[in-house]
Amino acid sequence: MTRLILSALLVFIGALARPAWALTFVMTPASPTTTDPISITAYSGCSDAYFSVVREGNKLIIPLPTVSGICFSTPSQQTIPIGVLPAGAYVLDNRREGTVKPFTVTQAPVVVPAFNSLDGVWGNVDQPGRALYLGQTETGMAGGWLVPGPGGANWYLLQGTWTSQYVFKGSLLLVSGSSVDVPFDAKATVLNHVGTLNITFLSAESAVISWAFISLGFPVAQSPTTLTKFKFR
Repeated sequence: MTRLILSALLVFIGALARPAWALTFVMTPASPTTTDPISITAYSGCSDAYFSVVREGNKLIIPLPTVSGICFSTPSQQTIPIGVLPAGAYVLDNRREGTVKPFTVTQAPVVVPAFNSLDGVWGNVDQPGRALYLGQTETGMAGGWLVPGPGGANWYLLQGTWTSQYVFKGSLLLVSGSSVDVPFDAKATVLNHVGTLNITFLSAESAVISWAFISLGFPVAQSPTTLTKFKFR
């Protein structure tokens, strides 16, 4: 009888236990435009089954987990915001599920920003060491964000689009690749998606930014910060 009970218990536990990488992924919206913030949500039976997203050109990659194992089934959901993407053809390369799904970001009606002199360095005098560098075209913009961190400053690439005359929404990408002491290798360059950053321009010289970094697999929102455009004489 004891052996029978033990066998039944093992079967029950086996039914509850799942590999930590056995997730169900959903991208929303399914048919995004250049003004739609994209996110990827994982539904899992494992509360600690975090995942990450890596950018390689027009490919979004969900890598294999660095740690494998078994966990018990408990309701779990994780969402990583990707932000807005430029128009074009993309691929969601889900290496956990072994699937490759193409998707297209279509061009929304072009938004002409209210201000056309946003190029330059932006910052907050009460937050020394942080700086936002912006380069603007007639209808587009990109930038870089310098943020102090443990062991040195981090440089993030800001890529996104205008969603209104005053609001620019973008993705934060941490660039890694060849060091300066070796020949450049384009294949070694990796854009790691680490968060989102949105800018609301109050004028051509004042703006408010809000951002969220992904920590332990989950986005952590930061308090909005007011920036002003630095003037160099």
